[in-house]
Amino acid sequence: MESIYLDYASTTPVDPRVLEAMMPCLEKDRGGFGNPNSLHFFGQKALVILDEARTKIAKTVFANYRDIVFTSSATEANNLVIRGSVKSYFRNRKTCSAIPKIIISSAEHPSVMETVRDLAGDGAVKAVFLPVDKKGVVDLDFFKNTVDYAKAANFGEYYLWGAEWWFWLKVKHNMPEFWDFAKIIF
Repeated sequence: MESIYLDYASTTPVDPRVLEAMMPCLEKDRGGFGNPNSLHFFGQKALVILDEARTKIAKTVFANYRDIVFTSSATEANNLVIRGSVKSYFRNRKTCSAIPKIIISSAEHPSVMETVRDLAGDGAVKAVFLPVDKKGVVDLDFFKNTVDYAKAANFGEYYLWGAEWWFWLKVKHNMPEFWDFAKIIF
């Protein structure tokens, strides 16, 4: 009986083109192997390769190459962005006593849900979990009734996670948001 792998949302085989591009960095004798944070020749060569990859990705998503951060997984990236956003909120609003509100779909990935729950449990954020229908679509009416637009415009107290309502809110209310590009670039 033939086996069929159905968990591509979790992990996928490496595309042959990606493997080919990475091989010089994985094999010592191919010239790209080294710690890119080291000052020696091998590290500096690895840094050049890493910066070239970062630049290509930045151009693809119209970003500055310095803003491209590589992580070992989407879970790590989600934690980095969520926790970093909350830390930035408090660092930039030293005189503001408001607790930021993170609005996410109740069908989010566990790495998002658990991080937001953890921050809410510590009192660092207020969490809003938007209900979804049988197809996983966010209830926009519930969402619209959840946001205090005056506070959002004046204090930036809200952070959004996900794409279902992004256009409506970003264009009208200029709220910060995060997009997970891991599955949609290629």
